[in-house]
Amino acid sequence: MAQTPSVPAPGKYDDAWHQRAQTLYADGKYAEAQAILQMGVADGVADAMTALAYSHLYAPEFPGKNPALGIALFEKALALGDARAARYLSEQYHLGQAVPKDDAMAFAMIQKAAELGDSDALASVGMFHWKGVATPRDPAKAVEWFRRSVESGDPKGFYQLGMAYLDGIGVAADPERGLQLIQRSAEMGFSEAQAELPRAQRVVQAHRQPRQP
Repeated sequence: MAQTPSVPAPGKYDDAWHQRAQTLYADGKYAEAQAILQMGVADGVADAMTALAYSHLYAPEFPGKNPALGIALFEKALALGDARAARYLSEQYHLGQAVPKDDAMAFAMIQKAAELGDSDALASVGMFHWKGVATPRDPAKAVEWFRRSVESGDPKGFYQLGMAYLDGIGVAADPERGLQLIQRSAEMGFSEAQAELPRAQRVVQAHRQPRQP
């Protein structure tokens, strides 16, 4: 009976092998996952490059962890059009971890991620406008991005748009609508929304009370 190979043959890296690498990674079998992903990188597969880069930067027990190599792999994956690579590069430039802190590059990379179709990037682009990081502060423009994020189903977008309505920043105040959006985000498991929910409920409760003459 032929034994199942532990890594794909050259040119044979496919979705099944990628899923196998992800399963091994989730099980803490980093060396085995790494061997498979390296074959994907050799085959020029952007998903494998991004997964291996993530491991080098974010997995504390990954063998031979090399942040510089992780950045290089993200850049290589981005050159092939991988949106997640752009999002992770944005995070690295914003935090200044494996690369020098550079908010202008962080903003450029998160915009690139959104342009390439990464739905998780939409609310993040909005936050750059919201806070005025590497671009003039523009809450109204931020709200536009939060709306796009909500349309994509991202819980962060629901939360950020809800906060805008709750406090009347970048949009006319509508605490009821804000609470609805924050509740939806909390239901989707977004921890910041869950933490903010009690305050949102208090704001709405106060809004509902008739004003004293």
